[in-house]
Amino acid sequence: EHLLTLSAKSYAMLKYLNGVDNKRGGPNENYGREVLELHTLGVGGGYSEDDVAQMSRIFTGWSHRMVGETSRFQILDDARNPGLTSYYAFQFNPDDHDNGLADYDGDGKVEENKAFFVGRPEQKIIVSLSGGDGVKEDEEAIAMMARHPSTARFICTKLAVKFVAESPNVETLDACARTFLNAQQAPNQIAQVLATLFASQQFTNEASQRAKLKDAQELLYGFVRLGLNYDSAAAKDDQRQAFAESHALIMGRSLGDMQMQPFGNPAPDGWSEFSDAWLSGNQMLQRQRQVNESIPQLGHLREYAERVALRTGRELIAHFFLLMLGGDYTNEDILLAYKQLYADEPFNMAAPEAEEKLRNLLRALAAHPNHNLQ
Repeated sequence: EHLLTLSAKSYAMLKYLNGVDNKRGGPNENYGREVLELHTLGVGGGYSEDDVAQMSRIFTGWSHRMVGETSRFQILDDARNPGLTSYYAFQFNPDDHDNGLADYDGDGKVEENKAFFVGRPEQKIIVSLSGGDGVKEDEEAIAMMARHPSTARFICTKLAVKFVAESPNVETLDACARTFLNAQQAPNQIAQVLATLFASQQFTNEASQRAKLKDAQELLYGFVRLGLNYDSAAAKDDQRQAFAESHALIMGRSLGDMQMQPFGNPAPDGWSEFSDAWLSGNQMLQRQRQVNESIPQLGHLREYAERVALRTGRELIAHFFLLMLGGDYTNEDILLAYKQLYADEPFNMAAPEAEEKLRNLLRALAAHPNHNLQ
């Protein structure tokens, strides 16, 4: 419910789904439709076209305003960008809110209150309010959607497909939905839901292990993170920030080439969580190419090995096999890895050629089919 409220009031959502254009007398149904279809109940969750229309009336008047006077905008100021205090904040415009005191659909009747799920057991009437109190209608509608049983099922299905299996079973979804509804007032509701999923038999079942293909973002980010090792929490945060600032554009372009441009999905339903969406021949070639081109971004691999106390070729192979293949490999894979490090001479971490040998090892592991699996 809290996440739904934050997203509904965010500038990005108000702009992307035309919330700023949703006004009394001329409602825009984009957000009213998508909040029911994609954010809460889901297709087949029990809402109707009338509910979409009523939800759009509820959210009339939701808009934003600019805070600050500079020409650059960000959500929050921080120590790295002193003085950049301009941002877009949520604003409710009472004059644009449909308070139900007029005939807005031309049927000759005054639409006073907003009625949802008419004729169903969960039928709900939200009283139309005028002036600044109009925002309370929206909060009541958000609570209604967030607490609906269909929302529990829909969100649990999305999470189960993401973390458990592409075809989650009924037992997994039932347990998850029960937790979702029972914990709806808890501050850690989603954490409880995830804990239920991770404790499910289907999650721990061997058939669910490494059974999904990583999407482009999971593959690239996971690979690049191999080169980030930290001595302390402070170093971890500092290195993450430095890496993000220096490689954000490069990573963005790489993901674009892998057909997963950040914030570039043409539809509002998000990137697919199903393996089939990432299995085309061109996508697989791009995945391999972009991962190989990311190897220089990992930094000096010899320094990394020293930080995590890896001194021998055997230790290095065991370490990277676990990180990249999840322990799922054959004796032939091990022999191939030894050839990358040893070639015609013993592996010497102090030798000048050790760095390139380590990179060749990562290239070989990155090309392994199991590196593409979650």
